[in-house]
Amino acid sequence: GDETSVSIGYAVIAMGDRAQMIIDMPSTTGSVKGQVYKAADDSIQIRDVYYYHTAQKKWLQYSKKNVGATINLQSNTVIIKNGKIIPARSLEDGDVISAMVATNLKDSEGKAQGYIIIVEN
Repeated sequence: GDETSVSIGYAVIAMGDRAQMIIDMPSTTGSVKGQVYKAADDSIQIRDVYYYHTAQKKWLQYSKKNVGATINLQSNTVIIKNGKIIPARSLEDGDVISAMVATNLKDSEGKAQGYIIIVEN
């Protein structure tokens, strides 16, 4: 009917056995990870960037020149640190993150839309 969402995917963010939130997001096939050097409300800048190459099934360095990358944040982006959902401004210089992204960094000049971001350190 008119109230259905067939073309939209949803992700449930759970902590233990409790759902914390449900977000709508596109189907993401990309993953990136790197070290935060600047975080704002609308983007996160990372260095020492790696992306997951699905065909080779391994992490590959984004650039040998260490140009860094930008993860643009959406209104429904979720950032998890120490088991808690946090705003981007709570990220610290040096935090290592991994992110589910909708675009391949190689195809988007080092910029990607981030949806679920996890602080690994």
